[in-house]
Parts: sequence; C-alpha cells; structure tokens
Amino acid sequence: MKTEHPILFSGEMVRAIIEGKKTMTRRAINRLNGIGKITEFQKSDTSGYDYICRDNSMLWNGFHEAEIFERCSYGRPGDSFWVKETFAYDGAKSRHIEYRATWKCEHDFPGVKCEHGPNKWKPSIFMPRWASRISLEITDVRSEKLQEITSRDAIAEGMRSYPGITYQHLNETEPLNDFKRLWDSLNLKRGYGWCVNPFVWVISFNEIGRIDK
Repeated sequence: MKTEHPILFSGEMVRAIIEGKKTMTRRAINRLNGIGKITEFQKSDTSGYDYICRDNSMLWNGFHEAEIFERCSYGRPGDSFWVKETFAYDGAKSRHIEYRATWKCEHDFPGVKCEHGPNKWKPSIFMPRWASRISLEITDVRSEKLQEITSRDAIAEGMRSYPGITYQHLNETEPLNDFKRLWDSLNLKRGYGWCVNPFVWVISFNEIGRIDK
C-alpha cells in the first residue's frame, strides 16, 4: 500500500527541486518503523543478520537487508512526499501562503535574497498539509555510510556542477565539499556530522506535482 509522508527541506534545497537540480536526499538513520528511535545502527558481523541497531532500551536488534528497507521511516519506492518548507500566511487571505524559498522582493538582486517580507515566517516543521505546494514520488531507497557519497550523487543532491570539470576529476572537489558544508549546517549539532560518518538513507525521487498557492 502506497503511503504519503511529510519531509522537510531547506529553502536552498526547495529551489534546487523546483529548478530540477535535486533528485536525491540523504537522511541519518535514527529511527526504524516498529522500533522507534534508535541510538546505533551498523552492519552486522553476526551470522544470519545484515544490520543491527540498538533501541532506546539499549537492546540490540538484528535484521536482514530486505527487512531493513521495509522499516525505513521515510517510505519506500512508490510512496510520496509532501514538502514542508519555511512559509507565512498572507494577513489578508488566511489561505494564501508565501514561501520563503521563492519569495520575491523589490530589494532582491542576483545572489542575495532580501530579508524583508512577512513578519512571521514560520519554520517548515509547522507547515500543514494543505499549505504544501510540492509533491515527490520515491523511486529508490538504499542505505550507505555518509562518506560513500560520490560527486555525481552530490550533484543529484542539488549541489552545483562545475562546467569544464569531468566526473572523473570530481572526487573530493567542489560538489562534494559543497555537500559536506550543507550536511554539517543541518546535522552537526544533531550529532550526525560528516566526521561521524553515520549510516544514511539515500532516497531518490521525482517531482510529481506543484501547486501555486
């Protein structure tokens, strides 16, 4: 049965999705369906199990690879996301929404967005379903260590490509460094920084709908 899930994206990543540059996202594996929040996740060296995790009761749980993907809290291929992003209600029209990622101001100029605008921008976590404008379909889910990301995947994550640089020369260069900075800005304080090299879900998706509110 296909399911719809909410997912949060920063303004930079919302713009990358809208521009067709972002088709992939990585999320730290810190929760499993049927287990809840977990404190550790790793490959298993115990015969009969592919992965093990430690739950909040400090008990170890073992899983086969096929089972672990069934427990992905973000969904499975065929499921969909509705995107949550920073927003504001228009004071004159309670059902009219402004979106911080693409909000236009007369003071905007290339490379810099004006900080003026609605007085009460609301964090993405508070966005209700009806206010979401972007729908995505999950096309693939896999797991890997964070530092296994390739430059090609970094570009699929919405990082810039660099004209004149071939993929053979992209290892440890600009797109990867851009991704490292973005990842740490979102996850370092949560304990999942680049240097920790946590296991992550690698989720590929396609945009399947966008509504102008």
